Formats: sequence, structure tokens, C-alpha cells
Amino acid sequence: KWRFIPNGAVRIRNLNSGKVLGVSNMSTADSANVVQFADSGTADHLWTFLPDANGYFRIKNSNSGKVLAVQNASTANSAQVQQYTDTGSTDHLWRLRYSSGPNFRIQNLNSGKVLGVSNMSTADSALVVQYDDNGTADHLWTFF
Repeated sequence: KWRFIPNGAVRIRNLNSGKVLGVSNMSTADSANVVQFADSGTADHLWTFLPDANGYFRIKNSNSGKVLAVQNASTANSAQVQQYTDTGSTDHLWRLRYSSGPNFRIQNLNSGKVLGVSNMSTADSALVVQYDDNGTADHLWTFF
């Protein structure tokens, strides 16, 4: 069963690969890369959506306590998504944009770009990046 509004710690699954959002090597460090990985039930695969102003969220990792961020607050396509200590910067804020069924795009406030997977990869440990919203399946995510 899918969730429309994420409540509590959830896994975030990519429609294209079927893999979930995690942190490389379960790192707890600032600037650790966010990757996709087969769902193995580890704590780095759990994320909590913390409401912020104007419909945006900070997305906090259960393992590290850090939030989803864009490397160096970049606004470029293919900029790496990482975890970082919550400083309140705009690259730490994301909104959900409904697509269809259980699928959402996750859009960054700072760049306006959406969460995707580098080169639409379906491999474990593929880097999660931000990219222009061009309708590809790797830009769609579900929560469970």
C-alpha cells in the first residue's frame, strides 16, 4: 500500500529502478553521497519528511540524522545529492509534485530541479542527482 503524504520514517523507491534512496556505505558524515540501493531494511533507507514553510519539506535520514541536500547548493543538472547537517539552506528544502498513482516528483527549492538517478541507472549504488523535470521514469518516486 502506498502513502500519499509520507508520515513517519518511510522508504523512498524509484519507479525506474525499483531501488530505494540510501546513503553510500551507510555513512553518517556530511557530504556523503545519496545513492539508490536494493531495499535491505537498513536504517539509511529510512527517511522522515519534516514540514517546513510553504509546502516544502526537509527530508531527514534515520541513520545519520542529516537531511537531503545538493552538493554545494548547485543549480546545475546532474549535481550530486548528498546528506548534510540541517542548516536551513534552500537546497535542503524539497516539495512533492504529484504525478499519477502513487508516484511523485521531489523538487528542490533552490534549483527547481527534481530528484533523479544518474544516467537513469538501475544499478545498486548509482548516484542520486538533481535534473530538469523532463518526464523520465527515474524522476518518479513512491513512499512505503
